[in-house]
Amino acid sequence: MDLLTLLTDAYLLSFIPSIALSFFYYFLAITLAISPVKKTAKEPEKLPFVTIQIPVYNDEIVGKSIAACLDMDYPKDRYEILVADDSTDPSVIAQIDKYKDNPQVRIIRRKNREGFKAGALNNAMKYTRGEIIAIFDSDFIPPKDFLKRAVSHFTDPKVGVVQGRWRFFNLDENMVSIFASLSVLAYQYLVYPAKDMVGTPLLSGSAVVIKREIMEKVGGWTPKLKAEDMDLGLRIIANGYKIVFDPELAAHCQAPFTLSSLVKQQMRWTYGGLEAFKTQFHKIFRSKNLSLFQKVFLTFIVSLNFNYVLILLQLLVGLTLGIFNILPFGQLWWLVPILGGGYFAGITYALVNEGYQKIAVKGILSTLLVGVVISSANTYAILRFFAGKELPWYVTKKHASIPKTS
Repeated sequence: MDLLTLLTDAYLLSFIPSIALSFFYYFLAITLAISPVKKTAKEPEKLPFVTIQIPVYNDEIVGKSIAACLDMDYPKDRYEILVADDSTDPSVIAQIDKYKDNPQVRIIRRKNREGFKAGALNNAMKYTRGEIIAIFDSDFIPPKDFLKRAVSHFTDPKVGVVQGRWRFFNLDENMVSIFASLSVLAYQYLVYPAKDMVGTPLLSGSAVVIKREIMEKVGGWTPKLKAEDMDLGLRIIANGYKIVFDPELAAHCQAPFTLSSLVKQQMRWTYGGLEAFKTQFHKIFRSKNLSLFQKVFLTFIVSLNFNYVLILLQLLVGLTLGIFNILPFGQLWWLVPILGGGYFAGITYALVNEGYQKIAVKGILSTLLVGVVISSANTYAILRFFAGKELPWYVTKKHASIPKTS
């Protein structure tokens, strides 16, 4: 066997894990379509006091987030809103200050941005009165019943954290926002329920509700990490506390709508996921609160990041083989529906549930086109991680108002 034949065979064998992952998505999409996850819980006899924390850094839509939180159907004397404002933009500061005379709202400002979002939230804990903490990023608009539905899960004493789902105002704004939305929705519609069934759901960092005592016991947020939410989630389950994912507990937010913002967001999430898993690896595998299967499943979920590297290599090698007619393109295209079919089924399932089934073709096209760029960016993020090089912290660009989409 010559070297060229060996390389060609190795290339074809590289598709085995991608095909397996595709069938994994097929399995989840079909299973959940037949039997959707439903979460029910009874409202507690006495509603707990809740502190809503909103970390802000120059986000012009924050006023609408504060207004939505004030409009909750939760008793006004049973919750407060803490705005952890690190903004430097005078217009954003002025927008937040409009609420300074509202007795339900407290505005907390620091002299520096040490620890970024994690630092702001840790600082907010000094002023937090609630036994339950709800956290929303500053572009999130929760529905009126969010708190009542969230706290109902705490009637189960084993539950320490409730993670809600994200929805997107601007899903169909352009091809970038479609890809950005679907990458999250597919994960939350397929992978999150699977993690919930296994007992290993983590945190998405916003639309999350946590018992204060658990936050304090596990040490709060870890500053300087790119995925402080995943890090906190890993510490929570390693310590034996239960996280519940409720797919019907949803809040709207904005998806990145420029390629630059999307690339930076995806790189931060990819780098941060690996960083958090490395940081908590020993704690996870030494934990007596997790079964061997749960530990292996968590490792599998984190390893999904490496699919970006595999996709990029397959594309580059495939193009090279095709250009030199070593492995003609006609012999490669048949792999596309097999490799991507499971994920395409997943995004179609998500689109149908979100009421956007009419843009299913756009969803597939955005996955193919924008996905190439994101695979390249995330491969770069992975290489930086393993090279031990820090990734800069990027802030995702947001619309100043809720965008009107078709």
